[in-house]
Amino acid sequence: MREYTVSLVCAVVVLALLSLLSYKYESDVGRRAAFAVLVIWITLVPLMKHFPSGNFEFPSFNINIEDYDEEYKITAEEAFCDGVRTVICEKFSLDLSDVDLKIYGFDFEKMRAERIAVFLSGKAAFASYKDIEKYVEELGFGECDAEIEIE
Repeated sequence: MREYTVSLVCAVVVLALLSLLSYKYESDVGRRAAFAVLVIWITLVPLMKHFPSGNFEFPSFNINIEDYDEEYKITAEEAFCDGVRTVICEKFSLDLSDVDLKIYGFDFEKMRAERIAVFLSGKAAFASYKDIEKYVEELGFGECDAEIEIE
């Protein structure tokens, strides 16, 4: 492929120089069209040598989505947890380090959990856990249970 690229660049440079030297008038449309056809021909002929059958197929990378399905689900579950924790912390003005989450029965397609356990520690332990439960359930993330964690 490198040989092709070098020869293509050389051919285009030579044709460009010839076209600059050959035009005396602005009305030489015929010459310009001939040079355009010549450039296209010089570009396509070496390329066709790489595909002698004339059938061009893009290479297959053999990526099987099912192989990555579990990784996507784990990543989605982590992102869901981070998102719910961030929403709770922003709504109730809590530190992210004081709120922890565990989800059960995560549904990847619906981006919803059957049950969300919120653990409040530090200053977040003084927040209204009933309001947090109600807020998370109203958002439709899943059934929520907030618990105070004393260390």
